[in-house]
Amino acid sequence: MIETRIETIDPYTAQLYLSQNAVNRNVSLDRVRIYADSLINGDWQLNGESIKFNEAGEMIDGQHRLSAIIKSGVPMTTLVSYNIPTSASVIDRGRVRSLSDSLTIEGLGRELSDAKVVAM
Repeated sequence: MIETRIETIDPYTAQLYLSQNAVNRNVSLDRVRIYADSLINGDWQLNGESIKFNEAGEMIDGQHRLSAIIKSGVPMTTLVSYNIPTSASVIDRGRVRSLSDSLTIEGLGRELSDAKVVAM
């Protein structure tokens, strides 16, 4: 049975979880830096995404988030799911959200989200 709980993961625990990494894609250092900066700036939010472990106890999703915890030295509160019966080949296969997608989700309207340039 899948078990999910909220955990605050510190750098030590992140390293422990990463040591249980199953076959995974290569780590993107740019993605780790982006996540680490978000943690350092206090921008990271609990969002429903979980660090995932399969039935064998192998970490199958979350290596970039865990690496960001280590890089930043800042703990992250996140969901952690255990006993996931699926293989890593079917996890995290969704389409990456564009800036337009994100703006629409945030309620900024289709007109703004479809703009070619957004001034900050």
